[in-house]
Amino acid sequence: MSRFTSALAGFMFTSFALTAAQAAKPERGVEPGIYGNVRYYEESGDVSGMEIAVHAGEARLVETTICDGAGCDPIIWSRYEQRGGWVEYEYRESPDTIIIYRIKQDGRNVRVEEIREGFVTRRKLTRLKQRMGLSIADDNKAKRLETEGLASIKSERR
Repeated sequence: MSRFTSALAGFMFTSFALTAAQAAKPERGVEPGIYGNVRYYEESGDVSGMEIAVHAGEARLVETTICDGAGCDPIIWSRYEQRGGWVEYEYRESPDTIIIYRIKQDGRNVRVEEIREGFVTRRKLTRLKQRMGLSIADDNKAKRLETEGLASIKSERR
């Protein structure tokens, strides 16, 4: 065998081995953390955006809140499933409306696909150091409890 043929065979074997190793490597999921794009508008006092907290462990939980206007919706806790490189979960917006969220790691941030009634909306959420929208949702819950005379009841997930 000539040197060229030996080199070509070695290159092809190495390329095949790398491709096989990459194919066998499992897709990583989403890194646990807080991700969001919630913005506060000082002039109106409104907030807008989405924030999630992905939790590691066997429970596979994600907290989600959607902010629009004067506050943020109550936090919805959902179990997620790993599907390839995506994390997927259902968000029950109302008894009749279920939204599917698919999340994929994108560097330090995540890409989100929202599937609602067959339409897909895509957004990017930035990795955050602390909760903003989720904290607003917690504060709104505390205010509602206080208003209803239930201030002694504390959130299970704080």
